[in-house]
Amino acid sequence: MRKLFPVFAASLLLSCSTLLGAGGESISPPFDLSWGARRTEIEDLVTKANLQPPRKETVEGKEIWTVQGFDQPGLTAVLFYFSEGSLTEVELQYGDAAWNLARYGEFISQIKQDLDLKYGRAQVLSHTREPEKDVSQTVVAYRWQQPEQALDLVFYSAEREPQAFRLLSLHYQLVPAKKATEEPPDTGKVQKSAKKR
Repeated sequence: MRKLFPVFAASLLLSCSTLLGAGGESISPPFDLSWGARRTEIEDLVTKANLQPPRKETVEGKEIWTVQGFDQPGLTAVLFYFSEGSLTEVELQYGDAAWNLARYGEFISQIKQDLDLKYGRAQVLSHTREPEKDVSQTVVAYRWQQPEQALDLVFYSAEREPQAFRLLSLHYQLVPAKKATEEPPDTGKVQKSAKKR
């Protein structure tokens, strides 16, 4: 049942194709969910997939359920965000200690190429590599924007020899266009999730 969740680039790209199609359909959350889905729908999804019970927390007024326990390599967690009990965001987090920087680059390129074909060229929100004390940090971020939905692809890397942390986030959001355009992806969320690991 856990195969309900995409892990490798091929399955993720297939999911993206379903989401959008050639007609430019609205961005929808993955796993055949709909915006505004209730908590019970997510609970049913988790139960059917035999995953670990969600870790629940409230951050800045949003209820966040973090689901882990996937038996496939790559997909480390899925975060479901609720506002007033309704689903407003879904974030897929990918990471694998066996993947080097080149492997992440290939994965990102495959996803971006497919999404560019469906949505048009993505907006580049960040493409930086800079030191932070003795840590070298890299942030690459793209956004596909529709009137009331957005999809962010964010890669974050923090390296301090011989250690390295890397995480790829695919973040589906139901959000007004003005807010989505003005606010870049919160890479701080990715950094915070790294500290919890």
